[in-house]
Amino acid sequence: MELLRIEQILDCDYATVKKYANKQKVNQLEQNSSVSIIKSQKEKGWISLLKRYPNLTITQLRKEAPALYAWHYRNNREWLKEHSPKAPTKSIINKRVDWEKRDLEVLDQVKRVVEELYAIEKPVYVNKSRIGKTIGQLSLIEKLLDKLPKTKAYLEKKLETREQYQIRRIKWACKKLYLDNQEQIVEWKVRRLAGFRDSVSVQVENALSNEIRFYQQGEMRIETKTMDI
Repeated sequence: MELLRIEQILDCDYATVKKYANKQKVNQLEQNSSVSIIKSQKEKGWISLLKRYPNLTITQLRKEAPALYAWHYRNNREWLKEHSPKAPTKSIINKRVDWEKRDLEVLDQVKRVVEELYAIEKPVYVNKSRIGKTIGQLSLIEKLLDKLPKTKAYLEKKLETREQYQIRRIKWACKKLYLDNQEQIVEWKVRRLAGFRDSVSVQVENALSNEIRFYQQGEMRIETKTMDI
């Protein structure tokens, strides 16, 4: 607003209006100067912090000087972005797997585990899933076995079918009932101990009948055959 117009509105002389107008300008200049000084000091403080800790991330610098960071974030954000450490770029490392070497390493682990699993007194199902979990390589065994030809060939020879596992359970159950209790071996007891809750295949039913008949005839079979692991 022009000074003459202000003079008319306030009903005072021109000199008075000019005096106070000049005073307001001075105050504004002083205020702007004060802000500039503070801003300059804060920027110098942040630059000094960067020089003192050149390897710290922005998060770590914020912890070192939380008040200084907060001031810049509220009042000088663009400058802060330009004068902050950039996030390190992740270098892409080309890791080529030596599958031949990996195959031999996994094969050694698998052989040891298969031997241990078949040696457990109460039979457990020896399949890919159990072996993979035991050696901590389930995904590798289930999804990438084709890349491990030696391991794959070994597993194809040593893994058992569900029927083979159930027959091993039958033999174990009959022998355990005979040795522990010296009692008559009957079908329902064998089924319960072997864990047969559902129907089984004809092959398993035949094995169950034959094993029970063997013990009922009073013949104790001592198994001397050990698995070639």
